[in-house]
Amino acid sequence: MLQYKRILVLIVAVLGITLVSVAQDVATDVSTDKNVAVCLKNGHMVFGEVIEYNPLHSVTVRQADGTETTIEWNLIKVIKKSNAQPLSAFTTEFVEGKGPQRGVRPMIDGGYGFFVGDHKANVDDRSHQHIEVNAVVGYQLLPCLFLGAGAGLYHFTKQDVNAYPVFGDVRLDFLRNNITPFLDLRLGKAFGSHSMGRVKYGMMFRPSVGCRFSLKGRLALNVQLGMTLCKVKSTHIAVDDMQTLTLSAGIEF
Repeated sequence: MLQYKRILVLIVAVLGITLVSVAQDVATDVSTDKNVAVCLKNGHMVFGEVIEYNPLHSVTVRQADGTETTIEWNLIKVIKKSNAQPLSAFTTEFVEGKGPQRGVRPMIDGGYGFFVGDHKANVDDRSHQHIEVNAVVGYQLLPCLFLGAGAGLYHFTKQDVNAYPVFGDVRLDFLRNNITPFLDLRLGKAFGSHSMGRVKYGMMFRPSVGCRFSLKGRLALNVQLGMTLCKVKSTHIAVDDMQTLTLSAGIEF
């Protein structure tokens, strides 16, 4: 019996040492007055001040905006000291609640395009001012990189013309914050029709700059200004290099 008790004590001691070792691997020199970066196993990070630390159970962090987040121990990969939250999005780690998050990002936007092409002749006929609506869906691969595809409807206000663009979309996000500037590039082809004849639209390219305003969770407001460049051929209007400056706003989910 004495031998079994010794074996049991030895097993308990080994388990205790193992648990303490695991706790030390996860967090090093963490106390309630330290700013830390909590790296989660799903690739996200939480930055802030540790206000409650329960090894092997949970950690509670107060973030810069005052939000207190309690994180279960089994979700944590490692806890590191951090003097300040890095704002750059050009890393592989996501920050929980800061900037776009990993996963699918559906977006809808609408705007108005102002014609800025050649105004020398046939101004009324060649005007390409339009109202537009676009839908995009894609995946946030990195904090800085979104890849997607979309389609839209352009209704030209001074002509009885609709155009239907289909495009790929690449977006670069420059900060991980509640306010995130970005560069957006859309490349594709537009199709269209006219009441008096066939209008053929060609390749379409739109670079734009904008800003993402985080609202709640994945919900955010996007505002952007872009230049649409598109080839146009018609049986009754000779138009090349359609150029419109487009101001748009939209929601992402």
